[in-house]
Amino acid sequence: MGTLQAELGDVLRALRTHAQSLFDELAQNSALNRQNSRREEAVATHLAALSSLDKSLVETLSMAAVHQANQARLDPLLAQIKERDTRQRQSIAHIATLRSELQALVDAADEERGEMQRAEDADPLCPTAVLAYAQRLAKYTSAPPGYRLNPEPQPPRTDDALRLAPDYNPQAERAAGYYDPAIPAMLQELPFPSDRLMRQGILYADAAGGVVQPEAAAAPEAAAAVDAAPAPAPAALEQFAMDDEDAFDLDLNP
Repeated sequence: MGTLQAELGDVLRALRTHAQSLFDELAQNSALNRQNSRREEAVATHLAALSSLDKSLVETLSMAAVHQANQARLDPLLAQIKERDTRQRQSIAHIATLRSELQALVDAADEERGEMQRAEDADPLCPTAVLAYAQRLAKYTSAPPGYRLNPEPQPPRTDDALRLAPDYNPQAERAAGYYDPAIPAMLQELPFPSDRLMRQGILYADAAGGVVQPEAAAAPEAAAAVDAAPAPAPAALEQFAMDDEDAFDLDLNP
């Protein structure tokens, strides 16, 4: 079935042909000025054809009006269909991108799970490997020789401050810093103290246990006598005396 435009064109061409033929017959009759039955029949045929074509033209124009109204209704629907098709394509592209990202996450998880499984199936971690790793790590995590942090300002001491025993070594406080969970003043010697420093810190912590309150002294003269003649340090403390270089010794071998 042809389109409405082609049907309308056929009707218009037929009208033009019959109208031209009708005018030709009428012109010939006027020129000869006589009656001819055959020509009258031809004229009647053309008139009947023109009347039929006129009815067809009216019907075709009515169909064209209905078609235009339907087309006006279809244009917004077609635009809406195109818009939804565009959004659907964008959604499909976004879903494809998300699928690729999820697949990458799944692949990474599978690889990590395989590594974890291989780690579980391998030999357990032994102390020798831990010590070897710590020795290698100590070469690159120690502070440079001679490095010192800026000392924090200390408040002035009052008369109520504690006095240390005469056999107390000031290095014990420095060594005891390794056993402070907060580690406030040993940042330059992290992460590992030496074995000798750890031993010395324990001994000094035990030796520094005897502190004396100033008001607990028997008399000012007795305190002055004690300060004038300090008691000798125990032999165990002298054996583990520490020099300055031990503060940066990170050798973990016992």
